[in-house]
Amino acid sequence: MWRFALPGAESAAAIAIGDRVVAGGTEGIHNDYLIGMDLSTGAEVWRVWVGGPLDLPLVATAGTVYASVGGDSGVGVNLTGTPFLYAVDVASGAIRWRREGCVGPVAFVADASDERGIVAYVAGHRSASVLNATTG
Repeated sequence: MWRFALPGAESAAAIAIGDRVVAGGTEGIHNDYLIGMDLSTGAEVWRVWVGGPLDLPLVATAGTVYASVGGDSGVGVNLTGTPFLYAVDVASGAIRWRREGCVGPVAFVADASDERGIVAYVAGHRSASVLNATTG
């Protein structure tokens, strides 16, 4: 067992996928990040800045974690003034894509093997969006 302190995190979420644990945290106002840790050791493998505020929960499938930023948290929007949905590679922390205007939080992500197609569903502010989970 291990423990990892998320600097400044008043609220946080974590999700385990593959050999990673991905968590969201903050280092100040509108300075939220995702951090990937080794599942076995808790060592930090990667960290990616996403602006803020980070909406919870995080959702992951098929090697990708999805995070909504600047939506339903009640704090406001990120520094760009626009909410985004991020798709981040769980192994490397590389941003696969970022979709502008997606007000979250992420409600459901279909598995990549789903025969209906690879789509991410984002719900919030009385709306839902269907996105291609590979390209956004």
